[in-house]
Amino acid sequence: MSHLIWSRRPAQLWTEALPLGNGSLGAMVFGRPGRELIQINHETAWSGSVASNTREPRPSSATAARALTDARRALRSGDYATAEKRLTVLQHRFAQTYLPLADLLLDVQLPHLDGHERATGIRRELDLRSATHTLTYRRGDVTVRIRSFVSRPDQVLVIRVDCDPVCPVQVRAELTTQLRTIAASPAPGHAELRTAMPSDICRRPDTRDHAIEYSDHAGEALRGAVAVRALEPGLDGPTGPGGIRGAQDGDAIAVSGSGSVVLALAASTTFAGIAEPPAGTDDDAARRARTILDGVASSQVDEVWRRHEADHRRLYDRVEMDLTESVPDAESVPDTTAGDPPYDRLLEAAAHPGGVLERAPDLVSLLFHYGRYLLITSSYGARLPATLQGIWNADLLPPWSSKYTTNINLEMNYWGAETADLAECSEPLFDLIEALSRTGRQVARDLYQARGWVVHHNTDAWGYAQPEGLGLHPPRWSFWPMAGPWLLRHMVERLEFGADTDVLKRRVWPLLRSAAEFYLDWVQEVNGEIATLPSTSPENDFLADGGRFSAGISSTMDLSLIAELFSSLDRLARRVGASTDPVVEAARRIADRIPGPSVGAGGLIKEWAADPPQALPGHRHLSHLYFAFPGRTPVDPHLRSAISASLDDRGDDSTGWSLVWKLALRARLEQPGKVEDLLELMFRPADGAEAGERGGLYPNFFAAHPPFQIDGNLGFVGALAEVLLHSHGDAIVLLPALPPALHTGSVRGLVARPGIHVDLSWAAGRLRWARLRAPEATDVVIQHGSDRFSCSLRAGVPWTFRPGSHSEDGG
Repeated sequence: MSHLIWSRRPAQLWTEALPLGNGSLGAMVFGRPGRELIQINHETAWSGSVASNTREPRPSSATAARALTDARRALRSGDYATAEKRLTVLQHRFAQTYLPLADLLLDVQLPHLDGHERATGIRRELDLRSATHTLTYRRGDVTVRIRSFVSRPDQVLVIRVDCDPVCPVQVRAELTTQLRTIAASPAPGHAELRTAMPSDICRRPDTRDHAIEYSDHAGEALRGAVAVRALEPGLDGPTGPGGIRGAQDGDAIAVSGSGSVVLALAASTTFAGIAEPPAGTDDDAARRARTILDGVASSQVDEVWRRHEADHRRLYDRVEMDLTESVPDAESVPDTTAGDPPYDRLLEAAAHPGGVLERAPDLVSLLFHYGRYLLITSSYGARLPATLQGIWNADLLPPWSSKYTTNINLEMNYWGAETADLAECSEPLFDLIEALSRTGRQVARDLYQARGWVVHHNTDAWGYAQPEGLGLHPPRWSFWPMAGPWLLRHMVERLEFGADTDVLKRRVWPLLRSAAEFYLDWVQEVNGEIATLPSTSPENDFLADGGRFSAGISSTMDLSLIAELFSSLDRLARRVGASTDPVVEAARRIADRIPGPSVGAGGLIKEWAADPPQALPGHRHLSHLYFAFPGRTPVDPHLRSAISASLDDRGDDSTGWSLVWKLALRARLEQPGKVEDLLELMFRPADGAEAGERGGLYPNFFAAHPPFQIDGNLGFVGALAEVLLHSHGDAIVLLPALPPALHTGSVRGLVARPGIHVDLSWAAGRLRWARLRAPEATDVVIQHGSDRFSCSLRAGVPWTFRPGSHSEDGG
């Protein structure tokens, strides 16, 4: 099985360090003997505040109305340049930045040694099953083991240093930060760091310079605190007599012990909720951090670890994939000290003519497990969804502000939540959607004089909903008022995957209805058809009148999203007894007039209704194919052929997240050969890559845009599940797009609509058996190859299918 990422070398780069997290507190562990570095994040550490949403300059409602009217008039007459110029008037400033909180430096000394012994036998590893990092090395005759984990039940980072044989050990823990610090006296026995976060970080598009501002005014910025204290090691380690002794010095603490030293770290900020003003002071944040530490001080450390492991494995163990039987070398044991570390194996396999899938297919299951691990550790129990980098970020000015990009990246983070049985991890995304429905209502009213709510290209912890750009961005980067329907798709899918509770229906219904209100007001009529204008296809351009433009009329993605929203609204209205609601009836009246996807020049899916020439062939975004995946629009052979041709036209190679989207689309089209081609591109070394559009994997198996974006990791889970299992149509399809190189394997615990758990086993490229379990009695259609049949599942009773034989209950 593939549940371990390990190395024999300390991390020198951030993309070599290994991530821990509990949804709120993140840690990147470098595994450096004697001088360990652990970089600390907290999900609520952001620049700005809710006041950033209304900071000047911003257009008045009258100015916005004139600009929109002018842009629409210009587009109807084919004057794209004027339309784009007028759209810049609608731009506000920028969404805020996700910040690094602190660094924890650990100086580990063995006093009986002279300090000159070089560390040998270094091994650092991340156990995905237990969410635990372990660094082991030798100095002289002593083996040092440093075990670290971030507990969700206890909300602490715990670091335990053990020596074998038992000997004196001294650990000095020091906290540093890139943020402004606030002077304060720490509580006895604690090291403490208090921070002031910027009240604003603004990047100018024309210069790419960043302006970082701080404010002392209450409510304009967050305050934070990190605290560290020593804990008693407890009974289960190699402890000797004498216990622990500590001394503090402001932001540092020195601890001595015999055989073991244990430290715990907690953090807090004055964040009070999405789109809510900060509440409290740095004193309050520090008090909360100390209270968390006091809560674990009376527990045995191993008890804290057992609570942590049980909590993590309750989600992690639900699903498991095994592709080790596809490994040519049957003696390869990638999860033990035998063999080479995973990234070394990736380097070797990538250089081999057969590629990674032939030489090391078990790395595919490792990346799948890692994606589930990262979703759990960045989202389970969180107050905010995973950013562009999850909850891990080392830079004050990170790429793309490490915020939320809503035209693919935020949504892709949660593609695997349902199919990989991690539905709980979507809760912070749903919380953000609810907050955006509030902040987006004001934007809809002020910018567009419309009902309902709207969200554009980017958002943040404050529910930012406006077009970005300071009037300097072209529309492709800012004008995209379509995030709401795509985000709502995740809530609708929660219902489709079986969470059909009254509470969830009541939660989704008002959001869908209000979003539909906006699009009823937004759509226009062009040549007798429902249209959107201005309309962009995210980050892409077209050619017209000798120029390059991004604002046109009726992008395919716009129409697909609105049609899907209205369809979801209609279905849910019937389930909640609101079929005669006036918004539902209005949406129903125009739904049939919304043009569907169509085929244009070259047999490709049109990206805009007029089918203008492409400005950027091979563009990374696949927005015009949204309807095929993640959408569920039925496609006939003509559309299917055009989707495939459009993918061919864009080419395979691209950014990490684009590779994942193409992988999911090829899986949806049931094209195993193309799935294999894309998997090979995904499993390329990206060591050192900091820019460009060539996806791959860094040494810590983070996915490269480059640079790192977590959507490639998290989206891979959903895309690979799509390779093995379909349930978007009228049947559950087994192994629809299995690539030849992954000819033998198994998976346990995938989820198909409407909440059916599916186990699969295959050999030599053929299904051996499938086992289905439904939480409630239900009738389903099963499809495998040319076999297609109906079956009745009984609640909780496994049902097994073997090709060529009868099904059986209980097997």
